[in-house]
Amino acid sequence: MSTTTPMSLSRNAAAWAAIGALLFFAGGIRADTQINSVTVEAQRERKALEHQVDAFVFSVIVRHTDDNEGLARWNEPICPFVDGLLEEQGKFVMARLAAIAASAGARLGAENCRPNFYVVATPEPDQFLKRWYARDPKMFNHLHGRAPLKSFLTTPRPVRVWYNRDFASGDGLPAMDQPLQLAGGTPGTGATATAENTYPVIQLHTPGGTRLAWDGVQNLSLVIAVIDTTRIKNLSVGQLADYVSMVGLAEVHLDARVGAPSILQLFNATADSLPHSLSSWDEAFLKSVYDTNQRSVVQLQNIEERMTDALAH
Repeated sequence: MSTTTPMSLSRNAAAWAAIGALLFFAGGIRADTQINSVTVEAQRERKALEHQVDAFVFSVIVRHTDDNEGLARWNEPICPFVDGLLEEQGKFVMARLAAIAASAGARLGAENCRPNFYVVATPEPDQFLKRWYARDPKMFNHLHGRAPLKSFLTTPRPVRVWYNRDFASGDGLPAMDQPLQLAGGTPGTGATATAENTYPVIQLHTPGGTRLAWDGVQNLSLVIAVIDTTRIKNLSVGQLADYVSMVGLAEVHLDARVGAPSILQLFNATADSLPHSLSSWDEAFLKSVYDTNQRSVVQLQNIEERMTDALAH
């Protein structure tokens, strides 16, 4: 029969304590290693997402490089008008458009407001637009010449979209039309060009300029979306409503090829991969467009940062 002296107990206790300490620290090292591994993997995923977002935004946005203004968006209240669909379908499109606009941060007009966002469905878009333009040509601005207008009037598409953009200062003041001086005329003599030959002048409340902000911004003042009903027979009203909302709340490339889920692929995807509604990417994009400082020269960077944050959660 063996006995254990107090001294041996003390030695055993010390040994077990040392072993426990080693196991504790070893476990701590393994835990730290796991945490670091997770952190590195998260950083890699974030970096990959940032590249995807950058490619998405670059493909989608329309940037007028000859202008010195922020990206176009609605700054005045939106007043939608839908025609050419069945009554219930038209009501659905109106409600869906209003809900998406409000979620993005755009303002909606009051009841009985003057329409500025037209959604029209017709089986004969060429003839319809030809008659519309002949009746009211001044409704379509020629800010970038007549080529974009000609393309809108004559290029077949399931959905054609026209944007009127107006200039305004970063303080929200509308641009003023300044008459061009006639050749050989002198200031103060009244020798100016006709009212049709003018250029927009932006006046700022804030004195002095800054390289951190554009001199002015671009406001969407009118959007016309014309749906060719002969080319949308396999689509639902919900898909159309989300599509016209996406292309009408921001000036986007209608032929954008994006490497992410998007309602913009509605007419490019195969039958088994058609988007059913706005994707999380679309929602994040629209919210970011309206949540950033339109006058900031780093607006694009801010849009991408907000999109990445939204999609990462």
